[in-house]
Amino acid sequence: MSACIEQRAKAAGSSLAQAEKLASDAIRASKDELGFPSYRRDALAALERSSAAFAKYADDECGYEASLAVKDNGSEDVRLACQVVLKEERAERLKISKPLP
Repeated sequence: MSACIEQRAKAAGSSLAQAEKLASDAIRASKDELGFPSYRRDALAALERSSAAFAKYADDECGYEASLAVKDNGSEDVRLACQVVLKEERAERLKISKPLP
């Protein structure tokens, strides 16, 4: 199971990185106003803060979940599975919430 969950964790990480980039690109590409108004800079800064906060939350939450498993008895798989679920959910939310062009 470890190899499977490791592969899925890598895919979830890539999916999240791609969703974050698409959200950032969509904010930058918005044609609602000429130039680069301050609210777009604010949105980009908020996205960066949110992504950093999410990464910390996911590490903390999944570390907690892994701590409940017996060491060397699947705790790393539990941690990775937790990361997969959280990263897939975050990626989906980012895809849904990006601004319109």
